[in-house]
Amino acid sequence: MPTIHNHTVDGDQYGLRVLRQLDDSEADVLFEHAKRHHEADFEGSVEGKRMNFKLKRDSDGSWTVETEGREHKSGWF
Repeated sequence: MPTIHNHTVDGDQYGLRVLRQLDDSEADVLFEHAKRHHEADFEGSVEGKRMNFKLKRDSDGSWTVETEGREHKSGWF
């Protein structure tokens, strides 16, 4: 499992990529929220598509990121 912002995280490869792109202060807020509430929603852009993810704090203290769904390509409808 990769280490991202000092946390070992498993799960969706796109979500891991988006987590790596966060700066340290953004990542701290996201991980702290997930720690307190057992999960945190976030979004990012992968290959030109907006995607939604969920960072989960598992009962054993491990971290998992899941894809929550894809949105349409950015731009006008």
